[in-house]
Amino acid sequence: MEEMNLHLTGDIHAIGAANNLLAAAIDTRVFHEKTQSAEALFRRLCPTKKDGTQFFAGSMFRRLKKLGIDKTDPSELTEEERARFAQLNIDDDKITWRRVLDVNDRFLRGITVGQNATEKGHSRETGFDITVASEIMACLAMTTSLADMRERLGAMVVATDTSGDPVTADDLGLGGALTVLMQDSMRPTLMQTLEGTATLVHAGPFANIASGNSSVIADQVGLVMVGDGGFVITEAGFGADIGLEKFVNLKCRSSVGLRVERTAQWLWEQGGSGMGCSIQHYKYRLLSLEPLALFVMTLFSDKSFCSKIFSLFGYQSTPSYTVLCTHPTAVSPCRTPF
Repeated sequence: MEEMNLHLTGDIHAIGAANNLLAAAIDTRVFHEKTQSAEALFRRLCPTKKDGTQFFAGSMFRRLKKLGIDKTDPSELTEEERARFAQLNIDDDKITWRRVLDVNDRFLRGITVGQNATEKGHSRETGFDITVASEIMACLAMTTSLADMRERLGAMVVATDTSGDPVTADDLGLGGALTVLMQDSMRPTLMQTLEGTATLVHAGPFANIASGNSSVIADQVGLVMVGDGGFVITEAGFGADIGLEKFVNLKCRSSVGLRVERTAQWLWEQGGSGMGCSIQHYKYRLLSLEPLALFVMTLFSDKSFCSKIFSLFGYQSTPSYTVLCTHPTAVSPCRTPF
């Protein structure tokens, strides 16, 4: 066995840095809003240059658009618009974004922050999650490009304001900074098995809170590597009721246009007919799945496990076929011995 760098391309460390930057920004913004006026905060956000003019940073225009303000010069904003722009009014009890650490340290699951004297009594209870449970990991797994990642990171909801409206990373002006921290982590790690088979290791969001699948980008790179005549086996982990279901409903919609040649008719013949329903009714039930690949499931010897998986799609018994995640131009079901 060869030595390997367990840090891979550093994607988990990048996620931790980005996640905790956002957590720090949330608490800092809450602190400043509580300790100064809206006008003073606006002047900090839009400082005056030496020539006496003010300016908006590029990331601020997303918040202006969200507020319905189409002005580009800070001096043109009314007093009411300046207050709306500067104050997020985050509800302390509705901050959902937690810090992360790539160590399973149970004593950090619940902590109190803001106990230093400089925080002037503005403390609150929060905690740490493990890094792979961060929503940023989910964004990395589902993204298809740097621009797509920028939109996903900026749209993450981190808290609720006092009016019950969501507060996003872009409201804090952090979407761009998070993308800069994450840009190199978009590159999958190319490794190999002991048999010499190429393996792309990339991303790993928890299935109980996210997609539970490896990245879309890794699948796309793998399909380029194998060419038209090859196939890629990808992961849909953490059980049929979480990982597989989300692979079908989430990842396949963003992935490489996977398809199966035999859909409703094939499913009905393999088990649906035993449910006592007509093929027309069965097609109606499967309508939302028609454009999608069903799953990646080959070489499983545990028949009871496979039965549970197929039951998600209405089977009474395990069918004699399964579907490979293959190149979209060369997809066909293959017989496997269950």
